[in-house]
Amino acid sequence: MADAKAYLTDDSFVLGPGEGKAIISPGGTVLIRVRGEDTGGAWAAVETAMPPGTPGPPLHINTREDEMLYVLTGTLRLQLGERTIDVPPGALAFVPRGSAHTFCNPYNEPVRFLSIISPAGLEKYFDDSAELMESTHAGTPPDVAKLIALLRSYGGIIVGPPMHPA
Repeated sequence: MADAKAYLTDDSFVLGPGEGKAIISPGGTVLIRVRGEDTGGAWAAVETAMPPGTPGPPLHINTREDEMLYVLTGTLRLQLGERTIDVPPGALAFVPRGSAHTFCNPYNEPVRFLSIISPAGLEKYFDDSAELMESTHAGTPPDVAKLIALLRSYGGIIVGPPMHPA
């Protein structure tokens, strides 16, 4: 019988609250918790914190990934196609690839949600968009055409305006 210890590996890890790569974006803070490199490309996990009254991204379609949004705190307003739904803490929304979606935080309290993205890869968009934002001069709006081109390079398609708190 082979030595069982020779087959044991442990690449697991535990991240404490707030640990991961934090990226400041116009819509709040994105915290990349688990990258595709950690999961063999199977999935990634991204935590988003949105301050009160924060608009979301443009209505868009992810052509390569399924996405699950699990609300941790606050209430997330989610647009799925033509439906608008308030997603409370503890609720999960599944957004299959090819589905138009966006979100915002129209409430007076912050919202935090965890996105599980499968397969992985889209988490790199946040890295690249942060680099693009950093290369913009302070006080100058980002180059929207470059942001759209970047999203397209990750298989994203913008199909409508952002969702604004009302």
